[in-house]
Amino acid sequence: MDYEDGVLIPTEARQRLFSRQALLIHPRLTTDAFSLYIKASCLLGRVKTFNGRFKYRYTDGEGINLGDDTANLGTLRDSKGHESMRGVTTMDPRETDEFKALDALVTTFLSSWPREFKDPLGFDTGPKLDPTLAMIALHDPHADLFSVDDPSAQKLLSAARAILHAMYKVCGTTFDLLYLDHDSSTAWFIAGATLIRFLVARKAQGEEAEVVRLTQELEAIKCMLGNLGERTGVGLRQIKLLDMVYRTEQSAFLDPSTAHDVHP
Repeated sequence: MDYEDGVLIPTEARQRLFSRQALLIHPRLTTDAFSLYIKASCLLGRVKTFNGRFKYRYTDGEGINLGDDTANLGTLRDSKGHESMRGVTTMDPRETDEFKALDALVTTFLSSWPREFKDPLGFDTGPKLDPTLAMIALHDPHADLFSVDDPSAQKLLSAARAILHAMYKVCGTTFDLLYLDHDSSTAWFIAGATLIRFLVARKAQGEEAEVVRLTQELEAIKCMLGNLGERTGVGLRQIKLLDMVYRTEQSAFLDPSTAHDVHP
């Protein structure tokens, strides 16, 4: 039953998560903020499942390649020729059909939403940020931050700044941050951690203008989390975690042997 319009919705026509293109088709009578939240969560889950399955299918679970059958596909390396510290494997997952299909799904998911749900302030911002978090989760393990042409790095930075843009919109209102979904502050934290990685890379490259911009963006996130921290301990804890991420990334760049994965 659609209680707003007083229309009975037949159960046999109701959309289910296993329906064809359920994540891209949103029937008017069965679409609301909660259904989009469920779909966004499923999309994020698909990305995490892909990352986990790829890791254990082509490596020993610790990033070490299991065999020589993929050796001719090239090794994941950064622009300085160092092997990726987020898992060494001779197969680039970005070349697989599954990755490409998932990347396209993440890209088109948010644009498929009905117009009334696209405004970040129209309803809870949490579901709207999940597709962006999915983009970060999908490309973060493979991004070469020292290469300006690396597509994963470009999408990673764009996703972090999309979260920042949504945060700026919330800042321009009198909305009480305490009533935001917890996904929002988590997204701000992940965006901050992503910006930190770019900040360390740009400092190493001596790009002063970009360093200034990234620093300002990071401080904006810390300020927002600080405002949230005045009402709850979550914001203050996430600020401390961002400081820890910065120290870890900085030390990992100076001494790669101390690097370890600290990203959510």
